[in-house]
Amino acid sequence: MKKLLLLVATAFVAISVNAQEWEDITPSGYDFSSMEVGPYVPQAFFHGANHADLSNNKVPVPTIADQYYNNGLFFVSGGQYNNPEQPYAANLQAGLAIVDLGGEVGKVMALSGQNSKINETLEQFYGVKTSIPLCAGGVNWFNLDWTSDPKNTPTVNSANMDKNYNIRVRIVYNVFANTPDETINLVNTVYTQDAEDNVRPKGQQNAANTNITTAATVKDPELDEDGDPISDVLEWDPTKWIVMEWFSNCAQSDNSGTWIPTRIKMEMNGGAVNNTTLFIKEIKFFGTDTNVVTDITPVKTAVSYTPDLASVIQGVSETKGGADKTYNLNGIEVNPGSMSKGIFIEKRGNKTVKVIR
Repeated sequence: MKKLLLLVATAFVAISVNAQEWEDITPSGYDFSSMEVGPYVPQAFFHGANHADLSNNKVPVPTIADQYYNNGLFFVSGGQYNNPEQPYAANLQAGLAIVDLGGEVGKVMALSGQNSKINETLEQFYGVKTSIPLCAGGVNWFNLDWTSDPKNTPTVNSANMDKNYNIRVRIVYNVFANTPDETINLVNTVYTQDAEDNVRPKGQQNAANTNITTAATVKDPELDEDGDPISDVLEWDPTKWIVMEWFSNCAQSDNSGTWIPTRIKMEMNGGAVNNTTLFIKEIKFFGTDTNVVTDITPVKTAVSYTPDLASVIQGVSETKGGADKTYNLNGIEVNPGSMSKGIFIEKRGNKTVKVIR
């Protein structure tokens, strides 16, 4: 059972909501606990900081296009990431995975930089030999993006612009760093944005508490009799997870009902990524059609989830033939006999699986 530990800052205003007013509208594609252990493959890549008009169904993998609205869309934007063949994109893909940390943590998304010592640390301090995948090289700057589901997300248009409908967003994460540092951001800022590149609510990207440092989940220091830390060495705490929550404005639609998605945008510090592993346990959207007065400052709360590190699992689906069709990450069908190394999507009957060759 999880237990509340502490507020990680003193100036937070608690989010006060009536649970009956909120509905979980999280797309099923963000339920990491139900995913297969193995690669976590972005469904799209977009050059620049902002993505294309997703309302036109510009989804690069045809095998998931018909599931797009139900499953949500996870994509990478920014830097040299306009397609998965770019070096930075290929490097990043190698380090994105679903891993099983066991215990109360279970399956989570992991992003491990090329120099992360997560595997060495798990073996040295926890006696567990793991093969959590690492990025294949440097990743430059980029954004991780998750969209809400238009079928379940409250929207506004010209007929009800006076309404202040809200979306509540929650991210649960843990950060491992080779050398944790409270002054270095792993995530420069995280906020919600619509497809017209408007931050919603306005200015939220510049609010306090939107960043995630490389020391976000270190152990509480041991104190001497005077209340001073015995050591200034920061140590990773695999049981400490941070719940970050904030309110966003609801999605927009034009008068014809065309949906303009709301997305979580996480601006990553590429240099810091190289020496860290980011674990994300939850990406959640909640919707309401009730007006809510909000503070745009995210609330961060530390909670305890105990993993079973002795059972850490990292696996990759092996290709053993039998695929009806095989696609690369651009959504182009390829001949399995002529495929180079990389990550691919295979359609096997009614199932779609990710494989690494």
